[in-house]
Amino acid sequence: MRSGALILALGGALAAPGVAVAQTFIGNEVPALCAKFPGQALPPEEILVALLEHNSVAWSSRTLDAYQATVSGLGQSGQTLGDLINQGQGVPENLARLQNNLEELAEQASESEQGTSRFHVRLRDPTQSAEAVSRLYLRGDFGAMSVHCPTPDLTQIADSGGVEREQDEESRRLILTGDIPSLRNGDLGDRTFATFGYTNNAETSAESIEANLVMGFGEFRSGDFAWLPYVSYQRSTSSAQPLNDLSFGVTGFVDVGYHLLSGTIDFETDDEFRSEIVRAELAWDPPPLDLCANVFYFPTRLTCNYGLRADYAEISDPGDKTTLLPVSEYLRMGGWFNLTLGRTVGPGWLEGRLNYQLMEPLTGEEGDAAIGSFILSYSPSRRSNFSFDLGYEVGDDITSLVRREVLKVTLGLRY
Repeated sequence: MRSGALILALGGALAAPGVAVAQTFIGNEVPALCAKFPGQALPPEEILVALLEHNSVAWSSRTLDAYQATVSGLGQSGQTLGDLINQGQGVPENLARLQNNLEELAEQASESEQGTSRFHVRLRDPTQSAEAVSRLYLRGDFGAMSVHCPTPDLTQIADSGGVEREQDEESRRLILTGDIPSLRNGDLGDRTFATFGYTNNAETSAESIEANLVMGFGEFRSGDFAWLPYVSYQRSTSSAQPLNDLSFGVTGFVDVGYHLLSGTIDFETDDEFRSEIVRAELAWDPPPLDLCANVFYFPTRLTCNYGLRADYAEISDPGDKTTLLPVSEYLRMGGWFNLTLGRTVGPGWLEGRLNYQLMEPLTGEEGDAAIGSFILSYSPSRRSNFSFDLGYEVGDDITSLVRREVLKVTLGLRY
Protein backbone atom coordinates (compact mmCIF):
# COMPACT_ATOMS: atom_id res chain seq x y z
CA MET A 1 0.00 0.00 0.00
CA ARG A 2 1.46 3.35 -1.02
CA SER A 3 1.31 6.54 1.08
CA GLY A 4 -1.78 7.96 -0.64
CA ALA A 5 -3.79 4.78 -0.09
CA LEU A 6 -2.53 4.54 3.48
CA ILE A 7 -3.77 8.05 4.23
CA LEU A 8 -7.22 7.13 2.90
CA ALA A 9 -7.17 3.93 4.95
CA LEU A 10 -6.27 5.88 8.06
CA GLY A 11 -8.99 8.42 7.44
CA GLY A 12 -11.70 5.78 7.04
CA ALA A 13 -10.55 3.47 9.79
CA LEU A 14 -9.83 6.05 12.48
CA ALA A 15 -12.99 8.08 12.09
CA ALA A 16 -14.85 6.14 14.83
CA PRO A 17 -12.89 6.54 18.05
CA GLY A 18 -15.54 4.93 20.21
CA VAL A 19 -15.31 1.42 18.74
CA ALA A 20 -14.35 -1.15 21.37
CA VAL A 21 -11.30 -3.34 20.89
CA ALA A 22 -12.54 -6.96 20.95
CA GLN A 23 -9.63 -8.75 19.33
CA THR A 24 -5.96 -9.02 20.19
CA PHE A 25 -3.38 -7.47 17.91
CA ILE A 26 -0.99 -10.43 17.71
CA GLY A 27 -3.78 -13.01 17.74
CA ASN A 28 -5.98 -11.49 15.04
CA GLU A 29 -4.57 -8.43 13.32
CA VAL A 30 -1.07 -9.75 12.49
CA PRO A 31 -2.34 -13.05 11.03
CA ALA A 32 -4.87 -11.05 8.99
CA LEU A 33 -2.04 -8.93 7.59
CA CYS A 34 -0.09 -12.08 6.75
CA ALA A 35 -3.03 -13.24 4.66
CA LYS A 36 -2.39 -10.19 2.46
CA PHE A 37 1.40 -10.67 2.34
CA PRO A 38 2.02 -14.44 2.26
CA GLY A 39 5.61 -15.56 2.18
CA GLN A 40 7.22 -12.16 2.80
CA ALA A 41 8.05 -9.58 5.46
CA LEU A 42 5.19 -7.30 6.53
CA PRO A 43 5.72 -3.68 5.38
CA PRO A 44 6.20 -1.47 8.46
CA GLU A 45 3.62 1.05 7.22
CA GLU A 46 1.02 -1.73 7.10
CA ILE A 47 1.81 -2.72 10.70
CA LEU A 48 1.42 0.89 11.85
CA VAL A 49 -1.92 1.28 10.09
CA ALA A 50 -3.13 -1.98 11.66
CA LEU A 51 -2.04 -0.74 15.09
CA LEU A 52 -3.91 2.52 14.69
CA GLU A 53 -7.05 0.77 13.42
CA HIS A 54 -6.94 -1.88 16.13
CA ASN A 55 -6.76 0.72 18.92
CA SER A 56 -9.36 3.04 17.33
CA VAL A 57 -7.03 6.03 17.50
CA ALA A 58 -9.06 9.14 16.67
CA TRP A 59 -8.44 10.73 13.28
CA SER A 60 -6.58 14.02 13.46
CA SER A 61 -4.03 15.95 11.43
CA ARG A 62 -1.62 15.47 14.33
CA THR A 63 -1.92 11.67 14.12
CA LEU A 64 -1.47 11.69 10.35
CA ASP A 65 1.60 13.95 10.57
CA ALA A 66 3.14 11.67 13.21
CA TYR A 67 2.39 8.60 11.11
CA GLN A 68 4.01 10.12 8.01
CA ALA A 69 7.06 11.21 10.04
CA THR A 70 7.44 7.67 11.39
CA VAL A 71 7.15 6.02 7.98
CA SER A 72 9.69 8.42 6.46
CA GLY A 73 12.35 6.79 8.67
CA LEU A 74 13.53 7.92 12.11
CA GLY A 75 11.22 10.92 12.17
CA GLN A 76 13.13 13.02 9.68
CA SER A 77 10.09 15.05 8.71
CA GLY A 78 8.68 15.79 12.17
CA GLN A 79 7.35 14.28 15.37
CA THR A 80 6.88 10.48 15.23
CA LEU A 81 4.22 8.32 16.85
CA GLY A 82 6.81 7.38 19.45
CA ASP A 83 7.43 11.05 20.21
CA LEU A 84 3.69 11.61 20.73
CA ILE A 85 3.41 8.67 23.11
CA ASN A 86 6.51 9.64 25.10
CA GLN A 87 5.09 13.07 25.90
CA GLY A 88 3.45 11.34 28.85
CA GLN A 89 0.77 13.59 30.37
CA GLY A 90 -2.27 14.06 28.17
CA VAL A 91 -1.55 11.16 25.82
CA PRO A 92 -4.79 9.29 24.93
CA GLU A 93 -4.89 5.79 26.38
CA ASN A 94 -5.63 4.15 23.02
CA LEU A 95 -2.57 5.86 21.47
CA ALA A 96 -0.36 4.65 24.33
CA ARG A 97 -1.55 1.10 23.66
CA LEU A 98 0.37 1.08 20.38
CA GLN A 99 3.58 0.59 22.33
CA ASN A 100 2.03 -2.18 24.44
CA ASN A 101 0.95 -4.06 21.29
CA LEU A 102 4.43 -3.80 19.79
CA GLU A 103 5.99 -5.03 23.05
CA GLU A 104 3.74 -8.11 22.87
CA LEU A 105 4.80 -8.61 19.26
CA ALA A 106 8.52 -8.33 20.13
CA GLU A 107 8.05 -10.90 22.89
CA GLN A 108 6.93 -13.39 20.23
CA ALA A 109 10.48 -13.49 18.84
CA SER A 110 11.71 -16.15 21.27
CA GLU A 111 8.56 -18.22 20.80
CA SER A 112 8.66 -17.99 17.00
CA GLU A 113 12.16 -19.47 16.93
CA GLN A 114 10.41 -22.82 17.40
CA GLY A 115 8.30 -22.04 14.35
CA THR A 116 4.68 -20.94 13.99
CA SER A 117 2.03 -21.27 11.34
CA ARG A 118 0.99 -17.64 11.91
CA PHE A 119 4.14 -15.52 11.60
CA HIS A 120 7.81 -15.28 12.56
CA VAL A 121 9.31 -12.32 14.46
CA ARG A 122 12.99 -11.37 14.15
CA LEU A 123 14.82 -8.85 16.33
CA ARG A 124 17.95 -7.08 15.12
CA ASP A 125 19.40 -7.23 18.63
CA PRO A 126 18.05 -10.10 20.76
CA THR A 127 19.56 -8.56 23.89
CA GLN A 128 17.22 -5.55 23.74
CA SER A 129 14.07 -5.55 25.84
CA ALA A 130 10.65 -5.66 24.21
CA GLU A 131 10.01 -2.14 25.50
CA ALA A 132 13.20 -0.82 23.87
CA VAL A 133 12.34 -2.51 20.56
CA SER A 134 8.82 -1.04 20.54
CA ARG A 135 10.14 2.46 21.26
CA LEU A 136 12.63 2.21 18.38
CA TYR A 137 9.94 0.95 16.02
CA LEU A 138 7.52 3.78 16.83
CA ARG A 139 10.29 6.28 16.11
CA GLY A 140 10.88 4.90 12.63
CA ASP A 141 13.73 2.45 13.26
CA PHE A 142 11.98 -0.46 11.53
CA GLY A 143 15.15 -2.52 11.37
CA ALA A 144 14.77 -3.18 15.13
CA MET A 145 12.03 -5.74 14.44
CA SER A 146 10.61 -7.48 11.39
CA VAL A 147 7.61 -9.76 11.01
CA HIS A 148 7.77 -12.52 8.40
CA CYS A 149 4.70 -14.34 7.14
CA PRO A 150 4.62 -18.04 6.25
CA THR A 151 4.08 -19.31 2.72
CA PRO A 152 0.52 -20.70 2.37
CA ASP A 153 0.13 -24.45 2.70
CA LEU A 154 -0.03 -26.10 -0.74
CA THR A 155 -3.04 -28.23 0.27
CA GLN A 156 -4.99 -25.13 1.28
CA ILE A 157 -4.07 -23.48 -2.00
CA ALA A 158 -5.40 -26.43 -4.00
CA ASP A 159 -8.62 -26.58 -1.96
CA SER A 160 -9.30 -22.87 -2.44
CA GLY A 161 -9.14 -23.01 -6.22
CA GLY A 162 -5.79 -21.25 -6.49
CA VAL A 163 -6.74 -17.91 -4.88
CA GLU A 164 -3.94 -18.08 -2.35
CA ARG A 165 -1.52 -19.09 -5.10
CA GLU A 166 -2.41 -15.92 -7.02
CA GLN A 167 -1.91 -13.79 -3.90
CA ASP A 168 1.47 -15.44 -3.26
CA GLU A 169 2.57 -14.82 -6.83
CA GLU A 170 1.49 -11.19 -6.61
CA SER A 171 3.54 -10.76 -3.44
CA ARG A 172 6.75 -11.71 -5.28
CA ARG A 173 8.69 -8.65 -6.23
CA LEU A 174 11.87 -7.53 -7.88
CA ILE A 175 14.53 -6.31 -5.46
CA LEU A 176 17.24 -3.90 -6.57
CA THR A 177 20.20 -3.48 -4.23
CA GLY A 178 23.99 -3.25 -4.13
CA ASP A 179 25.06 -6.64 -2.74
CA ILE A 180 23.73 -10.16 -2.28
CA PRO A 181 23.31 -10.12 1.56
CA SER A 182 21.02 -7.07 1.24
CA LEU A 183 18.46 -9.21 -0.62
CA ARG A 184 17.31 -10.60 2.73
CA ASN A 185 16.72 -7.20 4.38
CA GLY A 186 12.99 -6.54 4.68
CA ASP A 187 13.44 -2.90 5.70
CA LEU A 188 14.34 -0.78 2.68
CA GLY A 189 16.48 1.43 4.91
CA ASP A 190 18.79 -1.49 5.70
CA ARG A 191 19.51 -2.35 2.05
CA THR A 192 22.57 -1.07 0.21
CA PHE A 193 22.19 0.92 -3.01
CA ALA A 194 22.90 -0.26 -6.52
CA THR A 195 25.27 2.38 -7.91
CA PHE A 196 25.85 3.97 -11.30
CA GLY A 197 28.39 6.71 -11.87
CA TYR A 198 31.86 8.10 -12.45
CA THR A 199 35.18 6.78 -11.08
CA ASN A 200 38.68 8.20 -11.06
CA ASN A 201 41.78 6.06 -10.61
CA ALA A 202 43.59 7.39 -7.54
CA GLU A 203 47.02 6.47 -9.00
CA THR A 204 46.74 7.27 -12.73
CA SER A 205 43.78 9.73 -12.73
CA ALA A 206 42.19 7.63 -15.49
CA GLU A 207 38.43 8.15 -15.67
CA SER A 208 35.75 5.52 -16.20
CA ILE A 209 32.05 4.74 -15.86
CA GLU A 210 30.99 2.08 -13.39
CA ALA A 211 27.86 0.10 -12.50
CA ASN A 212 27.30 -2.21 -9.54
CA LEU A 213 23.92 -3.85 -8.97
CA VAL A 214 22.13 -6.95 -7.75
CA MET A 215 18.58 -7.84 -8.81
CA GLY A 216 16.69 -10.52 -6.87
CA PHE A 217 13.24 -12.02 -7.21
CA GLY A 218 11.22 -13.20 -4.21
CA GLU A 219 11.59 -14.06 -1.48
CA PHE A 220 10.34 -17.67 -1.49
CA ARG A 221 9.85 -19.38 1.88
CA SER A 222 9.50 -22.87 3.28
CA GLY A 223 8.99 -22.57 7.02
CA ASP A 224 11.90 -20.55 8.41
CA PHE A 225 14.06 -21.11 5.32
CA ALA A 226 13.96 -18.45 2.58
CA TRP A 227 15.66 -18.29 -0.82
CA LEU A 228 15.93 -15.94 -3.78
CA PRO A 229 17.30 -16.23 -7.31
CA TYR A 230 19.37 -13.24 -8.39
CA VAL A 231 21.48 -11.63 -11.09
CA SER A 232 24.48 -9.44 -10.18
CA TYR A 233 26.50 -7.19 -12.46
CA GLN A 234 29.65 -5.20 -11.79
CA ARG A 235 31.24 -3.29 -14.65
CA SER A 236 33.99 -0.69 -14.96
CA THR A 237 35.09 0.75 -18.30
CA SER A 238 38.62 1.43 -17.01
CA SER A 239 41.29 0.02 -19.35
CA ALA A 240 43.88 -0.01 -16.56
CA GLN A 241 41.64 -1.81 -14.03
CA PRO A 242 38.91 -3.57 -16.07
CA LEU A 243 36.06 -5.09 -14.09
CA ASN A 244 33.40 -7.18 -15.80
CA ASP A 245 31.49 -9.63 -13.59
CA LEU A 246 28.05 -10.98 -14.50
CA SER A 247 26.64 -13.66 -12.17
CA PHE A 248 23.50 -15.79 -12.02
CA GLY A 249 22.81 -17.48 -8.71
CA VAL A 250 20.59 -18.49 -5.82
CA THR A 251 20.98 -17.48 -2.18
CA GLY A 252 19.19 -18.97 0.81
CA PHE A 253 19.16 -18.22 4.53
CA VAL A 254 17.67 -19.30 7.85
CA ASP A 255 17.67 -17.92 11.40
CA VAL A 256 18.82 -20.37 14.06
CA GLY A 257 18.56 -18.83 17.50
CA TYR A 258 19.53 -15.34 16.18
CA HIS A 259 22.41 -16.84 14.22
CA LEU A 260 21.83 -16.15 10.52
CA LEU A 261 23.14 -18.95 8.32
CA SER A 262 23.21 -18.45 4.57
CA GLY A 263 24.45 -20.19 1.45
CA THR A 264 24.99 -18.99 -2.11
CA ILE A 265 25.85 -20.73 -5.36
CA ASP A 266 26.35 -18.90 -8.64
CA PHE A 267 27.78 -19.02 -12.13
CA GLU A 268 30.00 -16.04 -12.90
CA THR A 269 30.89 -14.88 -16.39
CA ASP A 270 31.07 -11.46 -18.11
CA ASP A 271 28.77 -9.47 -20.38
CA GLU A 272 30.36 -11.16 -23.41
CA PHE A 273 30.15 -14.65 -21.84
CA ARG A 274 33.86 -15.39 -22.36
CA SER A 275 34.64 -16.56 -18.82
CA GLU A 276 33.22 -19.45 -16.78
CA ILE A 277 33.46 -19.60 -12.99
CA VAL A 278 31.34 -21.64 -10.57
CA ARG A 279 31.36 -20.44 -6.98
CA ALA A 280 29.71 -21.56 -3.73
CA GLU A 281 29.71 -19.76 -0.39
CA LEU A 282 28.61 -20.47 3.19
CA ALA A 283 28.23 -17.58 5.65
CA TRP A 284 27.50 -17.11 9.34
CA ASP A 285 26.27 -13.82 10.81
CA PRO A 286 26.34 -14.17 14.61
CA PRO A 287 24.24 -12.14 17.08
CA PRO A 288 25.51 -8.66 18.00
CA LEU A 289 28.25 -8.34 20.61
CA ASP A 290 28.52 -5.54 23.14
CA LEU A 291 31.48 -4.16 21.17
CA CYS A 292 29.50 -4.28 17.90
CA ALA A 293 25.88 -3.37 18.61
CA ASN A 294 23.23 -1.23 16.97
CA VAL A 295 22.57 2.08 18.71
CA PHE A 296 19.84 4.61 18.04
CA TYR A 297 19.65 7.98 19.73
CA PHE A 298 17.43 10.41 17.85
CA PRO A 299 18.30 11.79 15.37
CA THR A 300 21.46 9.62 15.02
CA ARG A 301 21.64 5.92 14.13
CA LEU A 302 24.75 3.77 14.46
CA THR A 303 24.79 0.17 13.15
CA CYS A 304 27.57 -2.38 13.30
CA ASN A 305 27.45 -5.71 11.46
CA TYR A 306 29.98 -8.48 10.89
CA GLY A 307 30.18 -12.10 9.80
CA LEU A 308 32.36 -15.03 8.77
CA ARG A 309 32.27 -16.96 5.51
CA ALA A 310 33.95 -19.65 3.43
CA ASP A 311 33.84 -20.10 -0.33
CA TYR A 312 35.04 -22.37 -3.10
CA ALA A 313 35.47 -21.44 -6.78
CA GLU A 314 36.39 -23.43 -9.87
CA ILE A 315 37.63 -21.39 -12.82
CA SER A 316 36.93 -23.36 -16.02
CA ASP A 317 37.78 -20.44 -18.32
CA PRO A 318 39.11 -17.07 -17.10
CA GLY A 319 38.32 -15.40 -20.44
CA ASP A 320 39.63 -11.83 -20.42
CA LYS A 321 40.00 -11.79 -16.62
CA THR A 322 43.79 -11.78 -16.57
CA THR A 323 43.95 -11.83 -12.76
CA LEU A 324 42.44 -15.34 -12.85
CA LEU A 325 44.85 -16.79 -15.43
CA PRO A 326 47.13 -18.46 -12.83
CA VAL A 327 44.14 -19.68 -10.79
CA SER A 328 42.26 -22.93 -11.49
CA GLU A 329 40.40 -23.12 -8.18
CA TYR A 330 40.51 -21.78 -4.64
CA LEU A 331 39.12 -22.60 -1.20
CA ARG A 332 39.04 -19.66 1.20
CA MET A 333 37.83 -18.43 4.57
CA GLY A 334 37.39 -14.86 5.74
CA GLY A 335 34.94 -12.31 6.98
CA TRP A 336 33.42 -8.88 6.60
CA PHE A 337 32.70 -5.85 8.76
CA ASN A 338 30.41 -2.86 8.28
CA LEU A 339 30.03 0.28 10.38
CA THR A 340 27.32 2.78 9.44
CA LEU A 341 26.59 6.14 11.05
CA GLY A 342 23.63 8.21 9.89
CA ARG A 343 21.61 11.20 11.02
CA THR A 344 19.15 13.78 9.79
CA VAL A 345 20.77 16.78 8.10
CA GLY A 346 18.45 19.46 6.78
CA PRO A 347 15.49 17.85 4.98
CA GLY A 348 17.32 14.58 4.28
CA TRP A 349 19.46 11.75 5.63
CA LEU A 350 23.29 11.82 5.68
CA GLU A 351 25.07 8.50 6.12
CA GLY A 352 28.67 7.33 6.24
CA ARG A 353 29.53 3.65 5.66
CA LEU A 354 32.84 1.90 6.35
CA ASN A 355 33.16 -1.58 4.80
CA TYR A 356 35.94 -4.16 4.88
CA GLN A 357 36.15 -7.70 3.43
CA LEU A 358 38.96 -10.24 3.70
CA MET A 359 39.32 -13.72 2.18
CA GLU A 360 42.38 -15.91 2.77
CA PRO A 361 43.15 -19.15 0.85
CA LEU A 362 43.17 -22.40 2.81
CA THR A 363 45.05 -24.30 0.10
CA GLY A 364 47.87 -22.73 -1.90
CA GLU A 365 48.18 -18.99 -2.38
CA GLU A 366 45.51 -18.39 -5.03
CA GLY A 367 42.43 -16.34 -4.19
CA ASP A 368 43.90 -13.98 -1.59
CA ALA A 369 41.74 -10.82 -1.58
CA ALA A 370 40.95 -7.87 0.70
CA ILE A 371 39.02 -4.69 -0.05
CA GLY A 372 37.91 -1.68 1.96
CA SER A 373 35.69 1.28 1.18
CA PHE A 374 34.22 4.43 2.69
CA ILE A 375 31.03 5.90 1.26
CA LEU A 376 29.30 9.15 2.17
CA SER A 377 25.72 9.35 0.91
CA TYR A 378 22.84 11.80 1.09
CA SER A 379 19.21 10.86 0.43
CA PRO A 380 15.76 12.39 0.99
CA SER A 381 15.10 9.94 3.87
CA ARG A 382 16.63 6.86 5.52
CA ARG A 383 14.22 4.68 3.57
CA SER A 384 14.54 6.53 0.27
CA ASN A 385 14.81 4.75 -3.08
CA PHE A 386 17.79 6.83 -4.23
CA SER A 387 20.88 8.62 -2.94
CA PHE A 388 23.86 10.66 -4.07
CA ASP A 389 27.18 9.11 -3.06
CA LEU A 390 30.85 10.02 -2.79
CA GLY A 391 33.19 7.11 -2.10
CA TYR A 392 36.72 5.76 -1.94
CA GLU A 393 37.58 2.10 -2.56
CA VAL A 394 40.91 0.27 -2.43
CA GLY A 395 41.82 -3.41 -2.61
CA ASP A 396 41.09 -6.56 -4.61
CA ASP A 397 37.69 -7.50 -6.00
CA ILE A 398 36.58 -10.48 -3.93
CA THR A 399 35.68 -12.76 -6.86
CA SER A 400 37.65 -11.58 -9.91
CA LEU A 401 40.70 -10.45 -7.82
CA VAL A 402 41.11 -7.21 -9.83
CA ARG A 403 43.24 -4.69 -7.93
CA ARG A 404 41.75 -1.18 -7.79
CA GLU A 405 42.01 2.15 -6.00
CA VAL A 406 39.31 4.59 -7.09
CA LEU A 407 37.35 7.67 -6.11
CA LYS A 408 33.67 7.42 -7.01
CA VAL A 409 30.76 9.82 -7.55
CA THR A 410 27.61 7.80 -8.01
CA LEU A 411 23.82 7.74 -8.02
CA GLY A 412 22.40 5.04 -5.75
CA LEU A 413 19.13 3.23 -6.46
CA ARG A 414 17.29 0.53 -4.51
CA TYR A 415 13.86 -1.00 -4.53
